[in-house]
Amino acid sequence: MSYYNKLRKDLDGAAADGLITQEQAGKVWERAYAARLTAGWKASYIIAAFAGLFMAIGVGLIVAHNWDKLGVMAKIGAFLLLFAAAGLAALQFEERTAVAVPAEVLWFFMPAIGIGLYAQIFQLSGDPVKPYLVWGALVLPQALLSRRKLTATLTVILLFACLFMGTFQAGNLLSLSAGSSYNNPNPVPPPWWHWALALAVLGAAAGAAFYRRCHSPMRVLGAVLAWVVLLLFARTPLQLSSTAPLTLAVSAAAALWIIWTPAGERLESRLPHLAWLLAVYSMTFFWHTLPKSSMDSPGGLALAWVLAAAAVLSAVFGPAAGLTDGRWKTAFRAALIAPVAASLLLFNPTETGARSVALAANFIIIAAGLGLIWNGARENLEKRINTGVFFIALIVLTRFFDLFGGMLSSGLGFIGTGLAFAGLAWGINRGRKAIIQAAGEPK
Repeated sequence: MSYYNKLRKDLDGAAADGLITQEQAGKVWERAYAARLTAGWKASYIIAAFAGLFMAIGVGLIVAHNWDKLGVMAKIGAFLLLFAAAGLAALQFEERTAVAVPAEVLWFFMPAIGIGLYAQIFQLSGDPVKPYLVWGALVLPQALLSRRKLTATLTVILLFACLFMGTFQAGNLLSLSAGSSYNNPNPVPPPWWHWALALAVLGAAAGAAFYRRCHSPMRVLGAVLAWVVLLLFARTPLQLSSTAPLTLAVSAAAALWIIWTPAGERLESRLPHLAWLLAVYSMTFFWHTLPKSSMDSPGGLALAWVLAAAAVLSAVFGPAAGLTDGRWKTAFRAALIAPVAASLLLFNPTETGARSVALAANFIIIAAGLGLIWNGARENLEKRINTGVFFIALIVLTRFFDLFGGMLSSGLGFIGTGLAFAGLAWGINRGRKAIIQAAGEPK
């Protein structure tokens, strides 16, 4: 059941119980539903957007087929005239969706067509990212000032694409590549203005998304943290090669994503919680793998420790998802801090330290699962109970393969494993249903 369907059901139930009137329930649901990302995207709106996209493609095809028949001034003049017409139509008819949306989409894509036109006329080549950055700079004012959020949505996607495409590749003005591994005695660091430009693009993308509220804060925050973490993995001057600081940074970033996702999204968004689960789950495999220790960049180490400190401080003093139960708040904060603290054991690159981290990660996931089951039973939330059962089942299945994987070498071994899984599934499902029934009617 989607969030909005569940909200509608809960509001109808509250109205039926006399807690609120049916009119109030309808207004609350309409207000929440209107705040979603695709609010107002009716069928006519989507069709109009595709109309604008096809018009932009059509303009490009017409130019391509008549390229040799047009002079330089005719090409430039025709483009500027069409560009101005699209912008004027988008502004003058902004109340008429059938006209304004196609014009706005065409206006958004026209700079890309113009850049390609200019490059062909003057035989330009080189930096593969620069045209997209120019495109983003040209449409950014439109994204900030347009009444609709469509252009802002597309612009934010374009800017983040430029950031990820440019910073981790060599040969462009956004490149942060060190030319080779940081361990190379003669790396080629990027000039300082590459860093300034990359941060400016990041700030423009995130700022436009938050200012226009055209993208979920959870997704924007996740994109920013993903870029920061990739700086530590990619061949940049911040590259880390050792397992310990990389694990520290990843677990801290996952915790920060959960903590700073707004409370209204945090309880319903799965991506931050999935990232946290994957980060901790990956730590369980240190039972088999020794952490690698190598030379790391000082800047990367500093960034990893800054992320860890920010995660711990945010977990202790940051928002707690609107939770009111003191014990649940404590458990929530502990679940976020524990993986960061456990990863510190990897800085002692021994078999004992690695297995201690793996053991701790197993207990963290199991404890988180039990906590979700406990909280879901208290608040009559079946979804939370199911999530807790999934956490525990994931660890049970993984450890089963660790202990009995060698049995899967014959037909009898596979049959025995299948029977064991069937019994495990039956037991888990029976326990899950018992907990849900004991908790009462699920919300």
